[in-house]
Amino acid sequence: MKETLKEKCNLLMENRDIVNKGFMLELEPSVIAAALIYTDKGFKADASHMKECKKILKKNQGVFSDFRSSSELTVIAKMATSDDPEAYIKNVIDIYNSVRNGKFFTSEHMALAALSIADLGKKEQTDAIAEKTRNILERMRKLHPFLASMEDLSFISLLAVTDKSIYQIIEDVEDCYEILKDKFHFHSNAVYSLCQILAISGGNSEEKCAKVMEIFNAMKDRKVKYGKEYELASLGVLVNLNVDTDTLVSEIIETSEYLKGHKGFGNFAIGKEMRHMFAALMTSSVYSSNEKSPTAIGGAIAAAIAQQIATLIVMTAVMTTVAISSTTN
Repeated sequence: MKETLKEKCNLLMENRDIVNKGFMLELEPSVIAAALIYTDKGFKADASHMKECKKILKKNQGVFSDFRSSSELTVIAKMATSDDPEAYIKNVIDIYNSVRNGKFFTSEHMALAALSIADLGKKEQTDAIAEKTRNILERMRKLHPFLASMEDLSFISLLAVTDKSIYQIIEDVEDCYEILKDKFHFHSNAVYSLCQILAISGGNSEEKCAKVMEIFNAMKDRKVKYGKEYELASLGVLVNLNVDTDTLVSEIIETSEYLKGHKGFGNFAIGKEMRHMFAALMTSSVYSSNEKSPTAIGGAIAAAIAQQIATLIVMTAVMTTVAISSTTN
C-alpha cells in the first residue's frame, strides 16, 4: 500500500472520528462524506467550527432548504473548510439560483451542482456554466426521457465546466452508454452516471469503457464485489490514471482492508461495497493529484466527483432509512 495513500487514509479515519463525535446523530455515510471533504484539502476536522457554520447556514437558509436536507453535513463541511463560511454559502446560493433560473424545480442535486461549481472557482463563469448545464440535461432528457433526470444534475455541472462542447459531451456519454449498458443489467441509471463521469475525461470512448470492465473484472477475479449503484460511477475516475490495473486493484483492495479495521468503516457500519468505493476514491485522489496525462481527470475535478458520489450515497441512505421507517410504523 502506497505510503501517501496510507497517510491519507489515516487522516480520513481521524476526521471521521472528529465529525462523528460532534454530530453523533448523523448517519455514518454522511459523517464519512464530511470527513472526506476535510481530507481532500489535507485538513484536520474541527467539529466546533462546523457547528458554528451550521448556525450560519441556518441564518441564511430556511429549514426546508435544499442545503439543509440530507446533504446538510456536506454543506457545513464545505463551509468550514472555506476561508469565509458566510461568503462561501452566499456565493453557492447565488450559483444555485442561477442554475435554477426558474426553469427547474428545487432539488438537492441542484444544490450539489452549485457546490461543485463554487469549489472549482468558476464564479465569473456561473451564468455560462448554468446555461450549459441546463442545455446538456435537456438534450439528455430528449434522448432518454425515462433515464435522464434531476439526479444527473450534479455530474452534468462538472461536464459543463469542461472545455468540451455540448455536442462532444452528449456524443461521448452516448458512445459510452451504448458500450456499457448491457454489461450491468438492471443498473441502467448507475451505468448512465458512470458514462457521465467517463465523458469528463479525455480519450477514446471504447478504450475508457474497456478499462472500466478491466478494473471491474480484475476486482471480481480477486473476489471483491464492487457496487453497481452510485458506487459504479467511482470507476470513472480510475480509467485514465497512469498506473497498471493489477497495481491499481491491489491498492484499492489493500485500502479497503485497511479502512475496515477502523470504527465506522466495517461491514456493519457502511457495508463492503460502500467501503470498496471509498477505497477507490482515496486511491484515485492520491494518483490523480500527480497525474500528468492530458486525458486524465484533474485532481480538483476528481475531488469534486468523489465528494458528489459520497453525498449521493448519503441521500440514498437517508431515503432508504425513511422508507424503512414508514413501513414499520
